[in-house]
Amino acid sequence: EYKELFEYADKNGIIAFSSPFDEESNKMLHELDMPLFKIASCDICNVNHLRQIAGYGKPIILSTGASTIAEIEEAINAIFKEGNYKLILLACTLSYPTKNEDANLARIQTLQRLFPNMIIGFSDHTPPDQNMVIPSAAVALGARVIEKHYTLDRTMTGSGHFFAINPTDLKKMVDNIRLTEKVMGNGDLGIAPSEEKAWNSARRSIVAEVPIKAGEIVTQNMLGLKRPATGLLGDKFHLVVGKKAIRDISADEQINLDMLTD
Repeated sequence: EYKELFEYADKNGIIAFSSPFDEESNKMLHELDMPLFKIASCDICNVNHLRQIAGYGKPIILSTGASTIAEIEEAINAIFKEGNYKLILLACTLSYPTKNEDANLARIQTLQRLFPNMIIGFSDHTPPDQNMVIPSAAVALGARVIEKHYTLDRTMTGSGHFFAINPTDLKKMVDNIRLTEKVMGNGDLGIAPSEEKAWNSARRSIVAEVPIKAGEIVTQNMLGLKRPATGLLGDKFHLVVGKKAIRDISADEQINLDMLTD
């Protein structure tokens, strides 16, 4: 059945994988060429389990629900000792379902701080909200993998169906995450190309508030700021005040340095 599922998923561009809980299942999934392993939070202290899976050399997603920092570090060390460094950690609350107030998305940032060189994700057990906000909030906080229980129908019997997302929820979730990724940007400061037009029209240049005669010494009360920002900006008053006008300057005329002298 697993072989059939993996083949079907592969034909449809889906990366299928499973969370095994015993040695036999680990071996079976590896022999079926499963491309990565997911280890549940409950097995974070199962060192032999971790070592066996790590020894296959495939990427591992490890949930960290209800785990201490020491337990997480020990699990990471066990995996790394097998020469496998392809590890993703998931922030997680081990509660099914998880109340919104217990989701603790800040755990994502805690894991990022503790393990800055690792990919961090979020295992989300909160019930689906109308707008599927929580997974996209996790992405905004730095999660690069989202785990969510999925079902075709929440009325189906079996573990987890009642708080799982359905196909409509899944589409909303993915759309929100893609939007979040788009609006996050790169964090660079400065004038972005999209800001140039507004920058030119919104900022103001130094102008003469009153007519200034040739030979007059320019004082602060002779000056003002008006749009557009095609002249000297407001941080250049010190270059203008105290200088002598070379020529007559009209009211509202932008002040340029070539109009002035010492």
